[in-house]
Amino acid sequence: MLILAGMLFIACGTTAPSGSSMRSTKVEQARKKLADLNATQIEVTKKLIEKRNLLLSMPKDSPPTREISRQLAILNKQATDLVSQVFVAELRLEAAIDAEAKAALQVPLHPNPPASGTNPAAQPVASSGVLRLHPFQIVLDENSGTRSVTGEVENTSTNAVTDVTVVFKLVDDCDESAGTVSDFIARIEGESRWAFKALVLDENATRAKFMELKGDELNGIPALPGSDPDPE
Repeated sequence: MLILAGMLFIACGTTAPSGSSMRSTKVEQARKKLADLNATQIEVTKKLIEKRNLLLSMPKDSPPTREISRQLAILNKQATDLVSQVFVAELRLEAAIDAEAKAALQVPLHPNPPASGTNPAAQPVASSGVLRLHPFQIVLDENSGTRSVTGEVENTSTNAVTDVTVVFKLVDDCDESAGTVSDFIARIEGESRWAFKALVLDENATRAKFMELKGDELNGIPALPGSDPDPE
């Protein structure tokens, strides 16, 4: 039976959503709706198989076959309806996740944002030596259609810092890893800032978490090329 074969494929190939905590009520409701439909679909498939096997095991045109055939027809109708319902539920879940991801792009992504009324520039979120990482977020470039983790690294020293690298971990809506991104600059002058831009390629990434900030501080003014550092 074609309906039965289709139901077996969907029931085995579709798993119930994970129980990860979701920030959006709409996403949570959509996941629950899909999970309920998947559970119903599995149950109907099981009953459909049982009735079909029972019908095949009985002599043709025996008195009970008419009732079993009627029950089988009802189950087939339920199976057909469930295929459409599951498809619609999957689309609604995808739409809810997409809407949440777009909303997240408008909000700073650091877990401990500055208190209300304070200057964000005065509240670094991480530090490494004389370097300070200020609040960062994933930003969409409407012209290119690309997304990047953007923010600023400040050099609080009067000396320059060289080979500066900042690294972030990307995660999706379920807090699962979506890879890492980084940006690099050869030199940040003393008491200045670098506006970094780490390109995000994974479409599933919706949040960024700080991983690493490093650089080498230059102490004093380096000797000019070819000069003798010890004239004596």
